[in-house]
Amino acid sequence: AGVTLASSTKVLHSFANGTYFWSFTDTNVKVARTSVLGDTGERTFWTGEAADGGKPKMGYSPYSITGTQPIRYPTNYYRLGIPAPAAAPSLALGTGGGCETANKVTRQYVYTYVSALGEEGPPSTHTTIADACPGQQVLITALSTAPTGPYNITNKRIYRSNTGTNGTEFQLVVEIAVATTNYTDTILDANLGTDVLPSRTWLPPVDTLSRITAIAGSMMAGLDTAKPKDVWISEPGIPHGWPNRKAVNYDAVDIAAIGGVTVVLTKGPPYITMGADPSSFVLQSMNVEQACSSARGVANYGDEGVIYPSPEGLILLTPGGHTLLTENLLDKDDWTAYKPDSITGFIYNEQYIGFYDTGSVTGGFILDLRNTNVGWTTTDVFAAAGVVVNTDDLYLAVSNALVKWQGNSTKLTYQWKSKLFEINVPTNFAWGLVIASTYANLTFKLYGDGALRLTKTVTSSNPFRLPGGSGVPNARTWEMELVGTDDVTKVMIAHTSEEIQI
Repeated sequence: AGVTLASSTKVLHSFANGTYFWSFTDTNVKVARTSVLGDTGERTFWTGEAADGGKPKMGYSPYSITGTQPIRYPTNYYRLGIPAPAAAPSLALGTGGGCETANKVTRQYVYTYVSALGEEGPPSTHTTIADACPGQQVLITALSTAPTGPYNITNKRIYRSNTGTNGTEFQLVVEIAVATTNYTDTILDANLGTDVLPSRTWLPPVDTLSRITAIAGSMMAGLDTAKPKDVWISEPGIPHGWPNRKAVNYDAVDIAAIGGVTVVLTKGPPYITMGADPSSFVLQSMNVEQACSSARGVANYGDEGVIYPSPEGLILLTPGGHTLLTENLLDKDDWTAYKPDSITGFIYNEQYIGFYDTGSVTGGFILDLRNTNVGWTTTDVFAAAGVVVNTDDLYLAVSNALVKWQGNSTKLTYQWKSKLFEINVPTNFAWGLVIASTYANLTFKLYGDGALRLTKTVTSSNPFRLPGGSGVPNARTWEMELVGTDDVTKVMIAHTSEEIQI
């Protein structure tokens, strides 16, 4: 209530357990919460939004949820990642610390930007070399101020080279405000902090990062619209540092996590990898010849796997293989009519709920994942976007209004059709039965060999006769269909009334 969605909303995200709904109008937007344990402020990342040149973005509480409903969220963002300073600083030697030439220490300096959240970026180019006496003033100047752009940079850290028993490292000298452009260093080597420059490789993500996803090991992963075979992975626990690039042999469509396993869905077979060290990730092609038709149709099914639309039907992918969930329900022509590359899908209440747009027809369908052989339910409801909140509620963008699935006491009319039952020997069935909670609006249809045999308004739980006799040919394939608003728990056909069970 009171939520204002943008016109043409294409993506929804639940923030603060559904207290706020973020909406985006760009179809390719994907939103992911940080996988870093102990994160405060619900740090959230998104890619695919055209604003700010399409660069990856980050928001968090309270910065991105200022204002009260009705309003569009997020209200503010920063770019994801911290850039390196554009130029090296300059050095000059000052007074103090007189010493013999043999006692002089060779120094170089670098500095980094640091955000208000403590995120540190990669270092600048190092300075020229200076040979200084211990305690001598070293004047560091021309330190760049904050870069142009929506970054959250507040400080700079200065590091200098120090040679010890373990080799030469850049150790922390000082942290200063980002607006400060110079610093005079007189600190002795022995008094330097123990902090060694950690962020040599913590590069910001590429501007064309897409389909960002949280994966195991407190890492993030994403694809690249400019180089669609590339897969990027952040450093563990460092969602702003993206030095790791892998590649697959087909254009990648989306990324998903199944427990500790990461899968990359492509226009060819899916790829799989696992581990805690992204530098050693190896993406291996799975023996699954099922391309992903729609990134928006990909839905995580918890530890069971990930479900996605393929050219053949809905696929359940697990680390061990795949299942064509619609194999017994729809042939390829039936499935193709739903335009698989248009499908947006969600998993809610053990059901895959999908919506499609053929260009001339819009609608939805429901597949019960507890028993995929039961049947295929369609609806004329079409949602352009949706989000599941805490697995308890599904919210949808329907005609730019935020609505709750099954949140209205007025029931919509459903159309459910069973799978195709094939009998070895052609036969006829004599009895039918439908058990429902009520019988206010319920129609039963029976098909034999594809031809409609019966249309009956069902008004009670009593068994009813089916067409038979010498004038009705036997059939090998049978289908049942239900249309109405009543909740149905059982539908049966049988040869004899004794076989009917209530």
